Amino acid sequence: MAAAKDLTGRRFGRLVAVRATKERQSHCVVWECKCICGALHYANAGLLCAGRTKSCGCGQREAAVATGRKKAIDLTGRRFGRLLAIRATGERRGGGLVWLCICKCGCETKVRSYCLRSGGTKSCGCLQQENRKISRPREGMDLRGRKFGRLVVIKPTAKRRYKSILWECKCNCGAVHTASQRGLIDGSTKSCGCLHYDTAIARHLPGVSPDDIPSVLREMINMQQKIKRKLRGIRKGIG
Repeated sequence: MAAAKDLTGRRFGRLVAVRATKERQSHCVVWECKCICGALHYANAGLLCAGRTKSCGCGQREAAVATGRKKAIDLTGRRFGRLLAIRATGERRGGGLVWLCICKCGCETKVRSYCLRSGGTKSCGCLQQENRKISRPREGMDLRGRKFGRLVVIKPTAKRRYKSILWECKCNCGAVHTASQRGLIDGSTKSCGCLHYDTAIARHLPGVSPDDIPSVLREMINMQQKIKRKLRGIRKGIG
């Protein structure tokens, strides 16, 4: 592995490299720099050498004032969900300023200012992991006799799908269907497939819901049988 370049004392725009830190960012050394405005700024060596980081952010602010653009909003010390904004990194991602934040769980993460203010990012990722654990069905649950949509659970099988137990179920239409425990609990499996078929038919029948389709089909079948009986009687009469 090549030795890291010594940037001590070198100037990059408004920044002068002071010392290398132990932090790494995208496999590059993070340098402590002094800006001409007097602020300390931490910058990626790769971005410094490439000319993509030239100030602590004061350069962009001054340019914004000169061109009449709106001044960047200072989020320092503000909390967004589980995240506390510490400082602006000087980086830009998707046209937005990237902020260094610390999560309640203790992890540091970098987030775009837009994602923070819009509520799109509320944690370092720990919140999503906790929600997944809460929503994950327990393998020891007994679902026998419970109803999920059109399915009534009969008994568990010895099979698994994606580590989830497969249950034998009886559908309202009379079919026996095997469904995963996860699919039953999260609502993604509600029938043997007949609900999807009935929903497609109901779209073409105004005022009829998918649950009414079986009864509508029975009426149509009964009507067909009556017509067939009448036709047989007519044919016998003619013969």
